[in-house]
Amino acid sequence: MTPNNGDVALDAGGLITQDAAIGGANTTNNIAITSRDGSLDSNNIIDANDSVAITTGQNVDLASSVTAGTSIALDAGGTVDAAAMLDGGTSVAVSGDDNVNLVDTIARSGNATIEGLNVTLAGPVNAINNDIIVTADNNIASNAALGGLNNTDNITLRANTGWVNATDTISADGTANVWAGQDITTTGTVDATTVLMNGGNDVALATILAAAGGADIDAGAALTLNGDVDANAGHRDNRRWRPDYSGCRDRQR
Repeated sequence: MTPNNGDVALDAGGLITQDAAIGGANTTNNIAITSRDGSLDSNNIIDANDSVAITTGQNVDLASSVTAGTSIALDAGGTVDAAAMLDGGTSVAVSGDDNVNLVDTIARSGNATIEGLNVTLAGPVNAINNDIIVTADNNIASNAALGGLNNTDNITLRANTGWVNATDTISADGTANVWAGQDITTTGTVDATTVLMNGGNDVALATILAAAGGADIDAGAALTLNGDVDANAGHRDNRRWRPDYSGCRDRQR
């Protein structure tokens, strides 16, 4: 904790509207925002030296970035719509009882955990030296790189009753595990030491690059391989240099 600075705690029974910065002077340690039965409508930055915790009975709408020196935790009784970066110095945890839509998420020294009814990842997700875990009751749409900084340990995508559609790369130092009750479709390369794919219906895959852990692919119906499938025990050793962002709190990567 940064000395001589205080905390901000906001608590309301209904809607919280935020039109100015909270913690924008970089002097606030912890920020806790609670709307017991309503929503958070945030139109400016939320920036804490330590943690940010947001809990709502209904929706969380974030038009600007949320930055924390340690953890970010968002727990919504409805939707989560983040139109800017979630930047956690340790972990980032996002949970919505309805749809979750994120544009840029980085956990600099902990897990990035994302849960929702349907999850849409419009931008990148990274968990430096830790895990990305995405769980949806229905569907997962991943439209940007997962683990693109090349230092995420493991990546798990699980769509309990629906499909997974990943249009960009999935890169993990350890295991990339994709599970869907229905279809799995990848159009970007999946690159990990171990690659696991299990679809309850059709599975259509682009390039799969596994290393010593191999590739295990299961389809409940049709399996379509649109790219190479390789298990090369040495290829992960040839990855490009990976910078260490764990000590950074700026908004540039």
